[in-house]
Amino acid sequence: GLNELDIIDLSAFPNPSNTKWNIKTSNTLITAVEVFNSAGKRVVSLENNSKEVVISTKGLANGIYISRVITDLGTKSFLLIRK
Repeated sequence: GLNELDIIDLSAFPNPSNTKWNIKTSNTLITAVEVFNSAGKRVVSLENNSKEVVISTKGLANGIYISRVITDLGTKSFLLIRK
């Protein structure tokens, strides 16, 4: 069968970034976004109800973060880099 993660069309840009990340989808609604630091601590939690969300990097240290994007079709995680 189809892997549910493969049907969620998400993009994050610019990545790496030093100001903000834009997360967009073409085929579903983003309902929430969480960003975790390398220690696993949640550093951003946003409620949303659109096909696009902007995450500010203000206050975040340089490094690698894991974002969890919750959509109507399921959840997808990927890396974000703050430079």
